[in-house]
Amino acid sequence: MVNRIYSGEWGPSDPVPGVVELPNYDTKIRFTLGDNNERIYFYNDTTQNYSGWHGSLYSYVTTNFPSRMGKLNIFFTAGYNEGRVTQENIQITSGGSGYTSAPTVIFNPSGATATAIIKNGVLTGVNVTSGGAYNGFAPPQITISGGGGSGAKAIVTKLAGGATGSAVNKDYVVMWHCHEASDWICGMCLAHELGHCLDLNHTYCGGGFDFTHGSASAKICYAYCSIACDIFSCSTDEYLSDIFGTCPGTYPHIANWGDPYNNTIPNAEKITNNVMGGQIHNYIFLPCKLGKCIELLH
Repeated sequence: MVNRIYSGEWGPSDPVPGVVELPNYDTKIRFTLGDNNERIYFYNDTTQNYSGWHGSLYSYVTTNFPSRMGKLNIFFTAGYNEGRVTQENIQITSGGSGYTSAPTVIFNPSGATATAIIKNGVLTGVNVTSGGAYNGFAPPQITISGGGGSGAKAIVTKLAGGATGSAVNKDYVVMWHCHEASDWICGMCLAHELGHCLDLNHTYCGGGFDFTHGSASAKICYAYCSIACDIFSCSTDEYLSDIFGTCPGTYPHIANWGDPYNNTIPNAEKITNNVMGGQIHNYIFLPCKLGKCIELLH
């Protein structure tokens, strides 16, 4: 799937006028596991199998198998990163009795917040006000306290969502477990994370880390373009004209979260299927970004 994306099977959802696309949209960049896929390793370690922390994975391999860090490593783990509690994944196992007011809903570990719904002295539901962000596989436990009654119990059956990948530095990528993600989604996410290893930034503002410039967000953001143009010449590689247009910013390709093929959402013409964007259809590379990849590879 990753090499399909880098081979350019899909064109841009919103072409930019005046931009000459790559021939057949093909980056000419490919990834390989080596002959006969010999560089696939399985680590059976109970302290790491469900880890959501990239530092512990990196430390485990560098300590026990240092020679394997000579390649670009991709760690697949059953751990979560920034999983959240959702209302549909809370199950009331006992309504209890005697509640005269709404009891307090306590999550352990903390992070998520919720309020109890009481009807006729019985807990009938839990309204999640914040899903929190949990870096681990196990969902938090719930304690129902106060309210004048007793016996109410609820559980979080599973965590939802969460980030599916992260490029921690140019040496390795971590891919986390996500109940809501298919192999297709993970393939697009992995292509995105490998883009960071090739020194590519996000096309949206915020999030992640760029190992050359200190932020995974593109330097020229719509809110700060006039300032950025005073710092960076529009002719430098910091300014990607095929994403941001003419300085101080017409932004034909500034990507926000959303479906690039949905023309009914706000700023639909600016939400594209760029691999480094923030949507679910990560397919296309643009020439300026590919130039940064080639510069790094050479």
